Amino acid sequence: MKIFALSGSNSENSSNTKLLNFIKNNFEQDVEVADVRGIPLFKEGAEVPAKITELAEKIADSDLILISTPERLHSVPSCLKSVIDWFSVSGNPLAGKKVVILSADNSPQGGARAQTRLKTILSNSTFHVTIFGQDEFMLSNADHAFEADRLVDTNTIKFLYHFFDEVFEWSK
Repeated sequence: MKIFALSGSNSENSSNTKLLNFIKNNFEQDVEVADVRGIPLFKEGAEVPAKITELAEKIADSDLILISTPERLHSVPSCLKSVIDWFSVSGNPLAGKKVVILSADNSPQGGARAQTRLKTILSNSTFHVTIFGQDEFMLSNADHAFEADRLVDTNTIKFLYHFFDEVFEWSK
């Protein structure tokens, strides 16, 4: 199975990117990780940025899409929402895709409200995606969850494996 994992953070030291890289390095799947850094904000009528076209091609070539998001003011960061807006006007690469939403955030809720908001955005009829709806993975206090870019809490790691057992069964 080919998986494309998009970090919805534009931080240089993103916990969401670290989480996706942990998944890439610890699961026996073909996972490619990218982030939203450096992509211009969506502007209606503007030319689609080359990085959006590149991301769209990677999404189109993948069987499963992971999106990991931090929470900003009870929602997704503007940089992630902007990328999704670009997708909506550039051939809709998410159409027909299975999508799994994760979050890593410093709040005690671990990005729960961002996940809810992202599910609402992606459930728009423009996208035609199928969103994983069983367990949810929210990493709270994310700044303290990693040492040398590796998850350290054994219970979190156990749950992540359980979560992806469900995801991989669902995505068959």
